[in-house]
Amino acid sequence: MITRNRYYKSLLTLFLAIGLTTVSAQSNNDAYRCYRIAVDQGLKSVRNKDFGQAVQQFNAAYSCNYEMGKDSLQLLLNQSAKALNVAKIKAEKAEVLAKQNEAEEARLKEVAQQALKEKEKALEAEEIALLEAKRQGKRVEARRVLELVDEASEAGNHEEALVMAFAGIMLGGEEVIENGMKVFGRAVRDSLSRTIYSSEIPIEALDILSTQKTVMALSQGEVNIIDHHGGSKDVISFKPIMNEVADHIVAPIGNHLVFWAAKKVQLWSPNGVLIQEYTDHDDNILFANFSNDERYLITCSRDNTAVLRNLNTNSFKRFVGHRSPIYEAKFSLDNNYLLTRSSDGLVIVWDTDGNEKCRIGGDEVYIYDADFNATSDKIVTASAKGMVKIWNLSGQAILELNDHQSAVKEVRFLPNTDQVISRSTKNVKLWNGDQEIIDVSNNMGRTKGMQASHLQLGTLLWGKNKSLRFVEHKDGKSQEFLGLNTDVNKAIFSPLDDYFLTTSKDESVMLWDTRGLLLIDWNSNNQYPLSAIFSESGDYVLTISSDRRSVSSCPIPKNVFEKMKVDLDYWKEAIQKVIVKYQLEFMDSNLGND
Repeated sequence: MITRNRYYKSLLTLFLAIGLTTVSAQSNNDAYRCYRIAVDQGLKSVRNKDFGQAVQQFNAAYSCNYEMGKDSLQLLLNQSAKALNVAKIKAEKAEVLAKQNEAEEARLKEVAQQALKEKEKALEAEEIALLEAKRQGKRVEARRVLELVDEASEAGNHEEALVMAFAGIMLGGEEVIENGMKVFGRAVRDSLSRTIYSSEIPIEALDILSTQKTVMALSQGEVNIIDHHGGSKDVISFKPIMNEVADHIVAPIGNHLVFWAAKKVQLWSPNGVLIQEYTDHDDNILFANFSNDERYLITCSRDNTAVLRNLNTNSFKRFVGHRSPIYEAKFSLDNNYLLTRSSDGLVIVWDTDGNEKCRIGGDEVYIYDADFNATSDKIVTASAKGMVKIWNLSGQAILELNDHQSAVKEVRFLPNTDQVISRSTKNVKLWNGDQEIIDVSNNMGRTKGMQASHLQLGTLLWGKNKSLRFVEHKDGKSQEFLGLNTDVNKAIFSPLDDYFLTTSKDESVMLWDTRGLLLIDWNSNNQYPLSAIFSESGDYVLTISSDRRSVSSCPIPKNVFEKMKVDLDYWKEAIQKVIVKYQLEFMDSNLGND
């Protein structure tokens, strides 16, 4: 019984073993397939050197529970992990090296950029140095050329001198402009001046007829009207019917001419036609003046009267009231009033109907000057007692300005303001309505004259010790002009106030610009003083020769210079001749333009 039980037990055990073996074999087959797939994928990743992926696949193979492959799988894992670690180390080293290379590349790039900047800076400095050397060379050569101008003029090569002066200024630019324009002005004077009229009778005076674009030359009672653009061929000559012309005036608009001598006055057209003759006075005529609209002509006489003639109706009014000769008459800007000034110490204001408005002064020793303001409702006077007074047209003094310490010789209202400028024998002052005083002639010495510009922006002053100064009306600022050899006698502005002429005791005439630059000096060797005037446009200066037998016209240097710049192509050949003749290194026919 026991043996049989053992048999059955053994048989059962065998069957169980066979069953388990069968199940185990099936399980091992599944694990192997899982294992094999994962391992193959891992090996593939190894071949591709994707060791991270390989490690993941080999770890997946472990999870397949294939016991027989664990030893070899462990080896693969170890090798893959080791390779992965090596790859990580190499990657980290490569990253570090890449950063180092990137930093080095940036450093080298910065070094290269800095080197490039330094090179550019060095090239720029070299270029600047070359340009400065070239500029210095130009300046030196420009000064050399300008020094040769007078030499060429003295040799009679006037056109060459003009070309050299022009080229010298263009070459040297602003560095030589001041001296260059003086030299250029002399070259213009010597090369471009032309005689527009000659006379056998000495010429005594010149005057411009602006609207007619002609000039009047007065010669011992003979009048010659000259078209200074056309020259002597276009002269109109006539002789006023009197023994000797004492003086004359030119009407500002129509350019009619008034001449007087003794008791006689004649009115002429600018074409030389006698319009009317007047003998309204019992004694010599001292002064005549047109109204601003040229409707009236007033004459003042030693007979203590003034005669106002209406030129439209030829009627007249006689002004009687002064006790002494009348030396001057002025019209208000609106032409409704006029004042007369006499040696009796009175200024009388009249209307154009001949009615006396008021009397000013009377307690003064002498009134040297009087003037209307711009609104024609005030008058300013200057007296021998050093007093400047402002009056209304009722004859009441509304302001007294008494800072002058000597006789006041001239006084003017400034336009559109209550400002006054006055000149005494010692100084010149700007006055405001509130009596604020600015002495604009400080350190000038004795002042001898003043002339306001046409636009009333400033006044030119001159005096002793070769002093010449321009004073701005706005703020009293002044500018000194240097270069006079002796004291100025007279000064006049060009029509646009951009230049002025001075005549001096040494019989010289000088042309200046308003910056104070002396442009042309006509000395006593070839010019007669007190007879230099501007043409109607201000483009020419007209002068009388030293022997008084001819009138010359000289263009303004600045205008000539600007025209030569425009016509540069015309002058290139002449410039090239100068370059060759004087071996000029820094000049070419384009005048050194870069």
